[in-house]
Amino acid sequence: MEDKLILYPIFSLLALTLFVMLRTFMMRVKAVKSGEISHKYYRLYNQGTEPAVQQANTRHLTNLMEVPPLFYITCILIYVTGINSLVLLICAWLFVLSRFIHSYVHLGKNRLKSRYKVFFASVTILVVMWAICLTKIVQL
Repeated sequence: MEDKLILYPIFSLLALTLFVMLRTFMMRVKAVKSGEISHKYYRLYNQGTEPAVQQANTRHLTNLMEVPPLFYITCILIYVTGINSLVLLICAWLFVLSRFIHSYVHLGKNRLKSRYKVFFASVTILVVMWAICLTKIVQL
């Protein structure tokens, strides 16, 4: 299996993160321009309340900066050590798919039960990836 294939899931998740960042920025600009919120709120995040739809988007962007970096580290570790396998590649794509689904749920109807199920699935996949990595690295 080509070692570079493990990098493609990283780029896909990065594209999702950049999309959410751009969406968040555009929502904030629109809210300030419409007078829905004062620009002062964004100086220290303490002047008023962010609109509810924006809160979900902001929280989701924060989510994309919490667990996914562990995924990035895992994939880079797989790439650097050359321990790539079809199982790890499938796990990587499943993790990315779960994060896209999580984004769809969180930025859509934001049903908590669905969101938690998808989040738990993504974390479980990440733990499996780390367990496989540890096992393979110990065997080197």
